Amino acid sequence: MNLVLDSSVIAKLFIDEKGSDKATELLEKSSTKDIALIASNLAFYEVGNTILKHLREKDKDGTEYMNQLFFLNIEYNSLDKTLAGEAIRIAKTNDITYYDAVHIIVSQRHESALVTEDKELLKKFKNAISMKDALERIEKEPKPLITTI
Repeated sequence: MNLVLDSSVIAKLFIDEKGSDKATELLEKSSTKDIALIASNLAFYEVGNTILKHLREKDKDGTEYMNQLFFLNIEYNSLDKTLAGEAIRIAKTNDITYYDAVHIIVSQRHESALVTEDKELLKKFKNAISMKDALERIEKEPKPLITTI
């Protein structure tokens, strides 16, 4: 099983706010089962901006947070011409931001659910699910078989 994460979920791994515990649990539980976590490389920019906003409030350096972002067990997908065109169409048709549309298109490309805490996306897109729902799906997944040689 694959799950596509949007930036609202990834940011919760770095910012202590409502839902941070669920984001951490999602990352941990996905690694114990055969579940690939995927995100658009747009997440680097969006999460970086969120970290910067919160660090300004606390007057801290965010370099370590940004380094950690690169080492999460998440496969980042690059934007290509086809994805960019599909995203702009989805954004215009559904009256959402281009950023959100990129996450939707990545989830569609992988035939996966989009894990988000964005209430608008949860209402508008049938493949968008909350972290709570994602954790429930992970619980139902069997553990991978371990074979000995």
